[in-house]
Parts: sequence; structure tokens; C-alpha cells
Amino acid sequence: MATIHIMKFFSKKKIADNNSTEITDMGGFKTMLGNAALQERKDVLNNSTFTRSYRLPQEVCENVYMDSWVGKRIVELPVRLAMKNGLMFESTDKEGEKRVWDLYHKLKIREMIIDSQSAADVYGSSLILLQDKMQDAEKELVEFVNPSFVPVQFPFYTVEPSPKNIYKAGIVNFATLGLRAHESFCAVFVGVPTIMRLAPSYKYFGMSVYQSIWTALVNDQVIMSACANITYRSSIRNYRLDGLSQLVQAGKQNLVLERASLLDTSASIFGSVVMDAKDEMQVVSQSIAGLADIDRRSAERLSAATGISATLLLGKSPDGQNSTGQHDKENNELFIENYQMKMHPAINKIFEGLVALAGIKDENWKVSFNSPAAIDANERPKFDAQVLANAATMMNELNLPEELVRAYLLKSKLISQEEHDEIKLEVKEFDEIDETNSSENN
Repeated sequence: MATIHIMKFFSKKKIADNNSTEITDMGGFKTMLGNAALQERKDVLNNSTFTRSYRLPQEVCENVYMDSWVGKRIVELPVRLAMKNGLMFESTDKEGEKRVWDLYHKLKIREMIIDSQSAADVYGSSLILLQDKMQDAEKELVEFVNPSFVPVQFPFYTVEPSPKNIYKAGIVNFATLGLRAHESFCAVFVGVPTIMRLAPSYKYFGMSVYQSIWTALVNDQVIMSACANITYRSSIRNYRLDGLSQLVQAGKQNLVLERASLLDTSASIFGSVVMDAKDEMQVVSQSIAGLADIDRRSAERLSAATGISATLLLGKSPDGQNSTGQHDKENNELFIENYQMKMHPAINKIFEGLVALAGIKDENWKVSFNSPAAIDANERPKFDAQVLANAATMMNELNLPEELVRAYLLKSKLISQEEHDEIKLEVKEFDEIDETNSSENN
């Protein structure tokens, strides 16, 4: 495994890992990016691919989250956007629905979901154990009876492979709880899914989002530091010291350095200098162009690596003259929907437990996310009118089935689930009456 070089920015302490070293200054980072270091990672067969074989240690992931504002934003922003408009739970048992939502708020499930998903993005995975004392936890789950919800974050659990497939999780050991449970008793939140062959290397469930964007993240930090350093050094003080040549020839370089250091320190601290009448000081400023473009391109690459638009990740305005940001809005909605898909299996498992606690017997219940596309109150009348026009077109011109039209109106929230079911029942009754009348006439 190649030696990992990690910037001091992210490594506040020595990492207890034989494969990790801490860079103490920019010289170490330059060494990492030097020709010799790159040649070690060069794929000589391809001649254009540089390979990586490291895994980010837990301490590095924690330091990125704690010390980097962009690292924290990459983790916290998506999950809060995904949960912003809440969840939708559907069941034929309407009283049971109310009990489920009462439990959801009483047990603070929403906060539990957000914390668990955030931890999963940092570490790669995070679990909520649905502990059911009415069942044997080490055997595969049959059905929840009376579960309790226990969030457990890495590293407070370890995973054993399944006897049937070494690339899948089997038993999970919870050291702090002093128990073992089959993976089916866990709501598993994932950072970034991995291919099956690499699952054992990443705790079986997933890897940290920082692992997947590490190159872009490090490059952004390097460019930020470099731009600041270049800007700082763009103004240079030139000192003209009387008798400099004679002092150097006499071997008194230390005296020259002390003299220049005194002048530089005086200028830095007091903003002015006191020098010999024969000495001179001149400030030479260099015009540096393109730094803003370099910094912006680096940030845009980081945005591309995360999949989060720059308007969200960086809080910047949409680019382009008279830009409305509609394209960014559509990309953001697509990103949030994909993120919600990643969260849905774990949330579905949590609601399995809530359904059992609420005593719901309906097997066709469903939990889903509300649409991430929030509609402004001022735009709602216009939106509703467009939905009704679309529904009329679907029925009268496209001759689509009424069921599809009703589903469209339900999804657009022009009718509630109860109204949808009531209309469906009425249509069914009318169809039965028509069939009866038709039979009698025949």
C-alpha cells in the first residue's frame, strides 16, 4: 500500500496507522506531488493512469468534517435538503397512520435519521438497531413485534461476513451494547456504495463521501492556500543597504540578515521603518492575473465531484446574464431525489418497526419522500391551473385511464389520499351499476 500523505490542515494529530504519515509543512505536500512520488503511482502499462491504494482513516474523515467548512457542508446540506419537505406514509388504516406519526415525533425519528445519515456520509455507514427482545436477534428477522430504536455510529460496531456470501454483511457486533444482531435488524445508512468485491474493505456497507472526492477536496485546499500565499507575496520590499558588498566580502552576512530582518519586522509590526540616511526601501508590487479564475475552477470541480450545484454548495448566484437559475434548480432536484433513493431502504426499515408498534395490520403500507420541489404560495394557483389543464388533456385528448389521471392529481397534491380513494370507490360502484343495468337489458 502506498504511503498516504495528508495535509496538516486535515491532520491535527499523528494518525495511528502504519500506512499514514502527517505532512508538517508545504514541503511535504510538494514531495507528495513531486515527480518521484507520482512515478511510484504511475501505471507503466497505461502511461496515463495514476493509481491509488489507500483508505482514509477514521481520524482524517473526522478532521475534514470538523475543520473544513466545505467538508461539513458536503455532509450536512444533502440530508437536510432530502428531509426538508418531510415524509409521506400511506396506509388503509387511517387511525394507524396517526399512531405512526405520533410515534415518529415522540421518538424523534427525524432527528435520528438526519444524524445517522450525516455520520454515514462521514464514516461510510451508520446504523439504527431495531432491538426486539421478543425475537432471537442473531437469526434473520421474520417480523417486528415490539422494537426499540438504538442509533449506533461507527466505530461502535463491527461486521461479520454472511456465511452464504463473504461479500455481504451477516452478524453485526455492538460492543457498547454487549450484543450481536443479524443485519436484518438494522436500518443501514450508507455514505457512498461500493462494488461488491470491495465491500469487506469498507465495513461491508459503504465508504465515506470524502473518500470518493478526496482528490478534488485536497486540490481545492491546496489552491486556496496557494492563492493566499501568492497574493501575500505579490508585494516585495526591496532594501538598498549602504555598504552591502563590503559587508559580504568581509564575511559578515549574518549582520546583513539581522539588519534586513530588523527592517522587515519593524515594517510588519509598526507599519513604518527607521533606517540609516544612506539606506533605501522600495515596495515592488506585482500584478497577478487569473487567480480568481483558478480558485473558481477548483471550486467548480469540487461541485462536480460531489454532484451538488455550486449555487447550493458555495452559495453563489447563477452564472450568466439574466440567469434565472432554472437549470441549477432542476439539477438540485435530481440530486436530492437520488440522495433520497439512497436513504429510502433504511427509512423503510425504520417504518417497519413503527408500523409494528402502531399495531397496523395493513401489509400494503408505503413510506416515501415528499417532492423536493417546494412550490411557493404565490405560484400555487398557477401551478394548480396547469395541473388541471394537463389532467384534462390526459383524459380528453390522450384517452389515458382514469387511474393514471387520479394518480397524477394525487402526486401534484390537488387531491388528498382520502379523496383519491373515495373517487376510486365511487367509480367502482358506478361501474358495477352499469354492469348490472347492462345485464338486465340483455
